[in-house]
Amino acid sequence: MDPLSLTASIIAILQLTSTVINYLNDVKNASKDQARCATEASNVYCLLTNLKYRLEEAKSENASWHTAVRLLNVANGPLDQYRSALEQLQSKVTKASASC
Repeated sequence: MDPLSLTASIIAILQLTSTVINYLNDVKNASKDQARCATEASNVYCLLTNLKYRLEEAKSENASWHTAVRLLNVANGPLDQYRSALEQLQSKVTKASASC
């Protein structure tokens, strides 16, 4: 996978993460679990932002770290699993906020 498509995948996940964080932060009287989930999503957001910048600064696809990063974006890999979990969480949160 070329760096541009990997960066695009990370950007899409960052946007989804931001949406979920906003939903979780907008909940009034949120449970500790919701607050913890928002905190963890924020932490991952920071890590993915740093990764995105590192990819954009990369001078060569052949860097050893780039090979490892590409493995994050394989089918059913960590980024794919995180995106799926975020989509499920977003679905639950939007349904809950719509019923209020």
